[in-house]
Amino acid sequence: QVPSGHTPPCRFGKMSDSDASQEAAREILLQAVSSQPQRIHPRGQGGDSGSGEEQDEETIQARELARHYVAFFQVKWVRNLISVRKDSMLVTAIVFPNLARCSDYCLTFTALAVKHFVLVLAVLATQLFFLNALRQAVIRLEGGDGVPHLCSYGYDYGDKNNPPKGPLGLVYEPNRGNVEPDYTLLMLRNTLAQLLESVSNFTQVANDELGPVEYGMESPSCRLASLTVFLIMLSGQAAYLFHLMKYLWYAPNFECNPEDGTGINGWISFKDWPATSKLAQKRKQLWSALDKTELDHFRFIMRGMPVTWKLVAWCLVLTRAYIMVDLAYIGSRFLMETGSIIDLILNSVALIFILEVDIIFFKAFTQPMTKDIMERLEPFRVKTKKSHFAASKRELNYTTGRFILETILVCRQIWITGIFILLVLYVYLLVNCDALRWPLAGDLNLFGQSYFYGNSVIWGGFDFWFGRWVSKEVHGANLDPDSWTRADLLTCQPSDMSGSIPKGCGLPEPWTLGG
Repeated sequence: QVPSGHTPPCRFGKMSDSDASQEAAREILLQAVSSQPQRIHPRGQGGDSGSGEEQDEETIQARELARHYVAFFQVKWVRNLISVRKDSMLVTAIVFPNLARCSDYCLTFTALAVKHFVLVLAVLATQLFFLNALRQAVIRLEGGDGVPHLCSYGYDYGDKNNPPKGPLGLVYEPNRGNVEPDYTLLMLRNTLAQLLESVSNFTQVANDELGPVEYGMESPSCRLASLTVFLIMLSGQAAYLFHLMKYLWYAPNFECNPEDGTGINGWISFKDWPATSKLAQKRKQLWSALDKTELDHFRFIMRGMPVTWKLVAWCLVLTRAYIMVDLAYIGSRFLMETGSIIDLILNSVALIFILEVDIIFFKAFTQPMTKDIMERLEPFRVKTKKSHFAASKRELNYTTGRFILETILVCRQIWITGIFILLVLYVYLLVNCDALRWPLAGDLNLFGQSYFYGNSVIWGGFDFWFGRWVSKEVHGANLDPDSWTRADLLTCQPSDMSGSIPKGCGLPEPWTLGG
């Protein structure tokens, strides 16, 4: 119903029958909880109960309310409602064209729909541009410069008789004083060190602090922690995208008819109460006290969309999924190839900026009306056969096995993320490195002293759990000047830890300070 004397700017339907089913569900829940009062509150029959009996009755009440809340939430929200992110330009570009269509192409809604669709294309183009630039910096340019893969250089705990070495064949100092994580700076320092060594017979100039230096990571723990934080943030983005896919998958296929007054297929409705209802008068008084306005009567909810627009929306969502998967691959490799502690911390957070472009565009370019509508957008309801009472009974009647299974299911997002982190780590090592010692193949020293000062070996350390790896040969793409065809050139052949001299790798020729 629409208030008298008020003409909305666009057509919209009435409140659908789903509200009645929701009220019925609430009544069922209230009846289930209110079935306990005579047993829980004997005070109403006269007399005061003892403190111990009162505490037991309060415990019973809390137990009943807890199990009904859990059951109601799981059945009515987790399994029955699909919500989407409300500050995303991608979601906005999917919602507003349907609002415009169901309002018979209202002028404002139609203009906003065009604006948001253009903006979401700009968002996807910007994200693809950043990904391509990152891929060029991480994969193409480093391969052409002859930068070896970082692999496990720097966490080989070794000992005095067999000290750890880097890709250039140099022995790491116990205080990591000759570790240089920036490979460009490493090439400059080693070139100057080799130059000073060559002219040492003719000049008295010397600087032992200049070099030679070895390539390696400053902290394996920081690298693992940074990779973990990056993938955890990425898993949150994946969950948001998964809900958006469910949103599209369960959306009914229909052509919106704005002339239909039932509102069953409309995205916008007006929720009001009969003027003669006593409950309505109380609700209006409460709304007046809460400073609510006529806008709070409007409801926006997804009822469905045409097949053609569904296909367009799926193209946008799949493009976003490709960006996220590509960022997971390139970003993980970028972090695994970063050795500096400061760079690891900053880069792990900065990589998520590529996905946050969507939110940045939304906050910068959307109007207050758009933000208000997206804030009022209700979750989409999916019919479920799950019973509230069947779910509530399981909350108190369970076995030890059921408790263990429920604990595993509650923590599933944590251990799935942990498995994904290990998978990313091992895939990087298998693709870019050669194994000198496979994981779990060394000695499990519970507590021991590391080769490096200030580090201890606990439960085998990184060397036991992740193995010992050396970089594979690095090839860079180049153009043959005669045929102008692409050719792969060997740009770096690292030392094999047996005393061999590295070839290429940006080192001066001849290189006599390593190996």
